Amino acid sequence: MRLKFVLVVVAVLAVTASAAQAGGGATTDPVQLVGFTTATLKGDSGVLAFTAACQNDFDAPARMCKSTEVLETVVRPASLTGTAWVLPVIVPVTNGTDASGAFAGSPAALSCNAWSEGGGTGLSVDATGAMQPRDCGNTLSVACCEPVRMPKGGKK
Repeated sequence: MRLKFVLVVVAVLAVTASAAQAGGGATTDPVQLVGFTTATLKGDSGVLAFTAACQNDFDAPARMCKSTEVLETVVRPASLTGTAWVLPVIVPVTNGTDASGAFAGSPAALSCNAWSEGGGTGLSVDATGAMQPRDCGNTLSVACCEPVRMPKGGKK
């Protein structure tokens, strides 16, 4: 019985390794900024509405970006204009400082109180990558991210 179990485990590992080599494994492409939505939403619209707006303009895996994903973007979208909402990534042991350095006094103050209130502030990013708190009553695009295949080589 134990030998049969070991053979099954070895067979599963062989199939898994083969699938990974054939491109069937999990993607290792980094999640990066792909653009801003054409639709504009208020800060109290909710994360799922932001995701729906991203998926209307981009591919199915697109969703609202985290600030760190925007900061780590290597392949800049060809045309970015305007300003968009972005999810803050609060630095531990701070009182509301995002990884970008933006500060609003509390974590809730960078997310329109969990993207549920029109008062207060939420984190935004503009076409240059500058991040700052904005009034949640504003209607802004949404910064959208998804896995992006990295280009091979570089310019010469």
